[in-house]
Amino acid sequence: MPEVSLRPVTADDDAILLEVFRVSHPEYEFLPMPEDQKSQLIQSQYRLQTGSYWSAYPDSTHDVIEIDGRAAGRIWVARMESEIRVLDIGLLPWTRDQGVGSAVIDRIKAEATEAGKPITSTVLRTNAGSLRWQIRMGFRITREDEFHHYMEWRADSATALKPEPDPRATPSASSAAGS
Repeated sequence: MPEVSLRPVTADDDAILLEVFRVSHPEYEFLPMPEDQKSQLIQSQYRLQTGSYWSAYPDSTHDVIEIDGRAAGRIWVARMESEIRVLDIGLLPWTRDQGVGSAVIDRIKAEATEAGKPITSTVLRTNAGSLRWQIRMGFRITREDEFHHYMEWRADSATALKPEPDPRATPSASSAAGS
């Protein structure tokens, strides 16, 4: 397994963070608009998300995930009195399926266990891959709305039983055939 580390985001990381945002939001690729407009929209959405997170969670941490010293993704975490909230985690495609995201989340699980707090996150309903991954990591859906699955991991429930597979996390035959 490669060496996975975290370091605080700096101003020099803007280009890599924008790329992580872009690949984490493939829905923008299908918009019927010229590439320059699409690029501007993605940049605008990235800046809005960043501003929103800093505004809502001023004491949060925003880190670059590195593999063997090379920028590979990002994680944004808000440590609150009653929970640890993973606001966002995203990896570049070349890093996926290597256990990198799991290694990062395992560190947060250890922190949460020691602090006696749950970990919470939100997954877009359109992001079946992230939903499957979080369920594999021991998270469970606590509620849903039109756009999101609200997820939670607790140390006490993680050791009590393994999560049951969620049928919503399995791609349908028609979407799998279209891939």
